[in-house]
Amino acid sequence: LGETWLTASNCKKDLGLLMDNYLNMSQHSVAAAKKANAILSCINRGTESRSHEVLVLLYKALLDHTWNTSSSVTTIQRRIQRRSKMIRGLEAKMYENRLQELGMSSLKKRRTRGDMIALFQYLRGSYKDEGVKLFSKAPKGKARNNGWKLTKKRSNLELRRNFLTMGAINCWNNLPSEVLGVP
Repeated sequence: LGETWLTASNCKKDLGLLMDNYLNMSQHSVAAAKKANAILSCINRGTESRSHEVLVLLYKALLDHTWNTSSSVTTIQRRIQRRSKMIRGLEAKMYENRLQELGMSSLKKRRTRGDMIALFQYLRGSYKDEGVKLFSKAPKGKARNNGWKLTKKRSNLELRRNFLTMGAINCWNNLPSEVLGVP
């Protein structure tokens, strides 16, 4: 407008997501965490009642849609810790005890459970065709093999080790055959 020039931007918003020129969404994660923290602060300052029932309704209405899957695990964990501290009677308790009283499991357990469900879908469920391409079964000649053990490929990158096709294999192989439903 007039003599003012527009500046170049390294970050663009597309379909509601902030991405830079390298398709990195770290700025989007930071913005989502900032928005969630602001909402938590408003809930903390603006509510009289700190009962479990009231806060859960507020969290579901105002906060749950701001959580995104691209956020780091530590960011989500901090939000859950802060959220559980706001409930009356749980402020001074340890995080694990707060989760137990609220009937919740830790984020790590929930993510592991989700990975196991996804892995089951790829191996025995509705995505069997894709699972054959992604995973390879261990040879049956080994002792204590239940027929559903998977081989783990070698990887150099930490990112690949935490991906579903690599990170969930150890947990899957440790499951007993009764859990896997092997006849």
